[in-house]
Amino acid sequence: MNNVETVFSLTSTNGYYMMQFTDTLIESYEKHAHQRESSTTDEFKKRERSEFLKLLKAERRKTILEIGCGPGRDAQFFQ
Repeated sequence: MNNVETVFSLTSTNGYYMMQFTDTLIESYEKHAHQRESSTTDEFKKRERSEFLKLLKAERRKTILEIGCGPGRDAQFFQ
């Protein structure tokens, strides 16, 4: 079991462990950010974004709220 799983399994007993989980998760994202940024976007994700954009346009939606983590490719796509 890795650190994230170990800490996460303890979150229901004490709020302190959730803070520890969050810190571990942030560290992991920061450590591997360069890999996510330099990787290519999977074809299924490109299709999903395109289909979602069609729905937004059909409903004349002009704004979305993207809550994500990573290099911001999805936010850039929808600009």
